[in-house]
Formats: sequence, structure tokens, C-alpha cells
Amino acid sequence: MRVAVAAEGPDTTSPISSRAGRAPYYLIFENGKLIEVLKNPYADAPAAGVQAAALLAERGITHFVASDVGPSMERALSLSHIKIVLKRGLVEEAIKTL
Repeated sequence: MRVAVAAEGPDTTSPISSRAGRAPYYLIFENGKLIEVLKNPYADAPAAGVQAAALLAERGITHFVASDVGPSMERALSLSHIKIVLKRGLVEEAIKTL
């Protein structure tokens, strides 16, 4: 399982972002271990959610965690067969529960 978490900061103690497509960072985990911290290149771009979803799909993400996901990003993730998990709190807490 490869999980991306929309995060407000670059580490596991950061809050989960409610701005899924415009989150400042995506923390990528494989089998519960942090393998990549990705600064979101689309945070300020038009259609950020669609572009961010494509970026995550390219990285083989199977699950995406955020506290809220807009309809465009939701559709784009669904088309890429990425499961959306809505969680609030800290990144490290969400990873423990997955």
C-alpha cells in the first residue's frame, strides 16, 4: 500500500491539510514508512486538484488522505483508482490507523 497524505508541513507531526489539491506538501508512505516528502508544485496553479491527482498517480499512490477533497480532485483520483480516506488530525496519527 502506497499512501499520500496532504499535509500542512513537511514532517509526520504536521496537520493533515483540508486543501487537498492545494496542500503545501504530500507525504508519501509505503507500508507505513515515510519514503518521500513532496512539495506540491501545483499549490497555486489553476486546476490544482486535477494536476496534483495526476502527480500522485504517477507515483503509484493507492490511497490518498486529506481532511477534505474537492469534486474535481475526487473525480481525478477516482479515475486513477486511488482510494480517498478522509481524516483530521496529525499525519502520524492517520498513518497509524491505516
